[in-house]
Amino acid sequence: MSKQKEALMIPFNYYYEDMLDYYDYKYNDNPNNRKITWDTNTNHGVWIPRIREYKYSGESDEEFEKSNAKDKINVDLYYKNLTNGTYIEVEDVVWKPNYEFEDKLKYLCYSRGRSSAKIHFQSEITNRKYEMFLTDFDDLMKGKGFNKNIIEGTFTFCKRGANYGIKCV
Repeated sequence: MSKQKEALMIPFNYYYEDMLDYYDYKYNDNPNNRKITWDTNTNHGVWIPRIREYKYSGESDEEFEKSNAKDKINVDLYYKNLTNGTYIEVEDVVWKPNYEFEDKLKYLCYSRGRSSAKIHFQSEITNRKYEMFLTDFDDLMKGKGFNKNIIEGTFTFCKRGANYGIKCV
């Protein structure tokens, strides 16, 4: 009996639907580590405010108390917004099945990570940002090439090791 290959699932971040480098996320096994707080009015993530337990070096008791009073106001406001629905808790990473897409990509720059070198592109149509591995970029240059920093075509996502990127179909 032959083993069926699993479909490639691609990680995107919530709302913006930009592809993420999932390798950088250290979630362990706790599903709560994958949650973020989202402000539904301004459409952006919200940091959870905290009240400091210890004074900074050289900070007076009065400065510490004043700072904690401000922090308490921010914590109270955070939980009020969470209760009334202004803030919601969502999964930070949304896994989607792989797909092909037509796009017009503009070259931005290149970068080197721990285990891969990538070329960065931005869509001229949707403004989304994508990364491409050097090997796929080499194939792209040998096949289609650029027209004034722009490449048009059909793209799909791929995975190399623990990293994700796009490639031309």
